[in-house]
Amino acid sequence: DKNSPRLSFKETEGGVDIKEVGRIDVGKEQYTFGDLDTNDIEGDSAGSLILGGFNNKITGSKVASIIGSSGSVVLSSSYSTIISGKGSVINRQFDSSGAVIAANLTIGGNANHIYIGSFNAMIAGAGNKILSQSKGAPADGGDGNTNAAPQHNVVLGGSLGTIQHNVQYSTILASAGSINGNLIGTGSQGVNTSAIIACGDNNKVYHSNSVIIGMEDKTTDNKNTVYVKNLSAGG
Repeated sequence: DKNSPRLSFKETEGGVDIKEVGRIDVGKEQYTFGDLDTNDIEGDSAGSLILGGFNNKITGSKVASIIGSSGSVVLSSSYSTIISGKGSVINRQFDSSGAVIAANLTIGGNANHIYIGSFNAMIAGAGNKILSQSKGAPADGGDGNTNAAPQHNVVLGGSLGTIQHNVQYSTILASAGSINGNLIGTGSQGVNTSAIIACGDNNKVYHSNSVIIGMEDKTTDNKNTVYVKNLSAGG
């Protein structure tokens, strides 16, 4: 809102203003620094910050931050943060007031997305997703809670990893999805405390307390199970 109280920081040369490089919208407590032509904070986003980068937007998200990123978006996801990386999205589109403490986080990486959930994190990697809805998700085989949104999950590195629907406390770690990607979660019931670790492509975890390690083209068929192709144990 150009009519609201604003503190503006400008680059000058010879006493002449060249361009605006930062602004504090005092009435809304919103802080924008960097490329002001493409970085933007909109809606009720009190306490939010964009620092550096370009083509970033925060909308309807209280106390949210985008730092040193490009082409990234925080939408209706209060207390969420994007640090570095490109094309990251944190989106709780059904919480238009930003009233829920979403507290999602992405650091680095390319085109990593978090939709709907809360308290999730992504670090590095590319094309990874944590989301509550996904076309083509299996409608059976799951177990556990019925919470509608993923919470307390982590994707660390790797590519094309997806944690979806009712999943909680689960991890995809350094796994190289290429064509089909790797997946934790079903289209009906929840999955808790499961993981895909150091795997190749096309692994699927549909059961709670189950882990796939170092495999490809593997789908879980039971809860409380560890799947690994070859195990060498030495003293």
